Order: sequence, then structure tokens, then C-alpha cells
Amino acid sequence: MQVFDELYSQLAQARAVTLQDITRIAEKIMGRRLTTDYVYRKYVHSLQRRGYIHRIRRNLYAVRQPGQTQPTADRFLVASKIRDDYYLGYHTALEFHGTAYSF
Repeated sequence: MQVFDELYSQLAQARAVTLQDITRIAEKIMGRRLTTDYVYRKYVHSLQRRGYIHRIRRNLYAVRQPGQTQPTADRFLVASKIRDDYYLGYHTALEFHGTAYSF
């Protein structure tokens, strides 16, 4: 259980994580190479069942912060996790900077 608890405490620092992020953190904790398949079966499935993470889409999860009942993830953060080479354009960029107005 010690690895599981350490994994969740590391994940709780983020609001959205990918399966690859979870695998990297688990590898660092355990000190050895792990496959994403192993990490999914051993840890991700358990984290989902216990309500610590919520699947947004394939390989992308929102992390429930300690003290909250539901996981919350900012839509801009989720967008940044979907693709490595992303940018915010037009109205979305204005919303991000708080200067967008709707008529």
C-alpha cells in the first residue's frame, strides 16, 4: 500500500495527468522500468475504483485533490495534456487572459 499512497500523493500535485505521467511517477517511486500496461492494471484501475482519479478520455485522467469529493481539472490544462504541441488561439487565448467579451 505504501507505493499506492506515495503515487496518489505525487499525483495530487497535478490536476490532470496522462497514463505516461503516471507511469513515470511510478517508475521513480519503485526505482525500476515499468510498462504502461502494468501500471494501468496495478495502479490506475485501483485509483479509478477508489475515486482518486476520473477518466476524461483514453490515457487522460483528472485527479481528485485531497479534501474534495470530485476531481476538477481546468479546461486549459486538459487541452495542454491532450497534445504535446498545442497552442491557444483566438477567443480561447483571450478567455485565458481574461480579456474576452461576449455580446
